[in-house]
This record gives sequence, C-alpha cells and structure tokens, in this order.
Amino acid sequence: MTPYIGLAMADIIELRFPFSGLVANLNKKLGDSVKKGEIIASLTRTTLQSELDRQLAEYEKVRADFEIFALQNPDPSDDISKYQKTARQAQLNASVKDVEIAKAKLDLVDLVCPCNAAVLSTGGILQGIYITPSANPVTLLDSDSLRFQIEVGSHDAPFFASERKAVITIGAQDKKVHAISKPAAITLLSKAPYFTYLVDIIPDDFLDILPGMEGSIEFSDL
Repeated sequence: MTPYIGLAMADIIELRFPFSGLVANLNKKLGDSVKKGEIIASLTRTTLQSELDRQLAEYEKVRADFEIFALQNPDPSDDISKYQKTARQAQLNASVKDVEIAKAKLDLVDLVCPCNAAVLSTGGILQGIYITPSANPVTLLDSDSLRFQIEVGSHDAPFFASERKAVITIGAQDKKVHAISKPAAITLLSKAPYFTYLVDIIPDDFLDILPGMEGSIEFSDL
C-alpha cells in the first residue's frame, strides 16, 4: 500500500485563573516546558488567606457555642431545646462548609498545569500587574496529545476499524518511529457522496517530533 503522508498535531489549551487578582509570581515564560502539576503563575494570597483565617475563627466560635449548649443540655427532651440544638448543629455544619469554600478559593490562586506542555503564550501576565481571567489566558501546547493525522477515503476507512501498527519516517535524518493507529480517534471529515476521515496515529517515541512536521507513514499489517 502506498505510504500516507501524515502531519504531526497537538491540542492547544488555554488556562485561566477563576477570578481576578494581583500576580504574585510568574514561573514560566514563552517557550518553556512545563510538567504536569507544575505551577505556572500565582496570584497574591493575602486577601484570601485573611478570609480563610476569618472563617476558621468563626468556626471555632460556632463550635464552642455548640459544645457549651451540649454541656448545658446533655439530653434535651422538650421541643424548644431540640430545635435549639438542631439550629446550632446547622450553624456548625454551615461554618465547616464556609471554611472548605475559603480553603478551595485559596488553592485556586495557583495556576497549575494539567498536562506536560510547552508555553505558547503567557497572555500578557507579568508579576505585579492586576489581571482578569477573560483578558489573560495562558496558552499551552499539550505535548501529551501529540499524534500524527492522516486523511483517508471511505474505501480505506474499514482498515482502520481496529488498531494498526505503523512506522513513521520523519525529519531530515529520516528517523523511523514505531506507532499505532487508534480506532476511537477516527473522525468523519466530510459527508456524502465523498466521505473522508481523519485517523490519529500515536507514535511510541515523541523525541524530536514537533507539531507541524510531516511524516511518511507505512502500515505493516495492511
């Protein structure tokens, strides 16, 4: 079978802070590689830390009030005492949730990379400036999504209904990389009467492969 010409592709993703704030740190710049879980940038924590501290103090007060009532009324038997205990329990539960919410907001001051990636743009983020999520997205190239894509006609599509082993020849040195096609990644590209499909081929070795590179792809079991 005539080799296919495939194009290396990868997903582009945008990361945004969930709220506005002052940039405390920018740890990555244009072109940097980022590992999954690394912090790209952070907002100042002062206000949100103060809110968490306030909620913790409020929780301690509500819990103390509940414990005092429980000591004074170890076995409430009348309806009023029962309702009072229920009300204090509800206040305590709400205070716990307020602490959890404040803690969650504080955790969101760090913009964490969800994948192995390369930084395409920092969205104009600089240390010391006030940013908004809508105006300052960080753009990443998701290196974990790297794959080759080929376009096939309807007559070839049935061959890719199951996994197929492939060898990709790429680059000036004609580097050969083993790969496999993924049936779940077949995408209908056009409609009748000329059906064509995109097929994703996942290389075993991502070294030296960059999005936009062309490769000659041969399938050994077709």
